[in-house]
Amino acid sequence: MSTSAAFDAVGSYIFGSMSDRIGRVPILYGGFLINMIPVLMVSIIGVPGNRDSNAYAFIFLWAILLGIADAVWMTVTPSIIAELFQDRESQRSLVMEVVYVI
Repeated sequence: MSTSAAFDAVGSYIFGSMSDRIGRVPILYGGFLINMIPVLMVSIIGVPGNRDSNAYAFIFLWAILLGIADAVWMTVTPSIIAELFQDRESQRSLVMEVVYVI
C-alpha cells in the first residue's frame, strides 16, 4: 500500500509537469496503457500463491504500476475538468476530488 502511495506522489509531480509540456491527452492515454499492464498481469499470469518465490516481486511491481497509473488519473483529470468547465461546476468537482483523496 505504501509503495503504491509513494509512486503515486512521485508520479503526480512528474506527470503534472509533463502534461504541461506534452499535453494532457497523450499523458491520459499513457496512463490508460500503464493501468492495463497490471490488469493483464493478473488476467494472464494470475495471482501468485504464498509459496511462490516471485510473489513479493510480482505484488511490488503491481503496486508500482498501479501507483503510477493513479498518479496520471489524479493529476490530469482535474486539469481537464478545470479547462472544460471554468465556472462553479469545476470548482465543485475539484472539491469532491479532495474529499475522494481523503
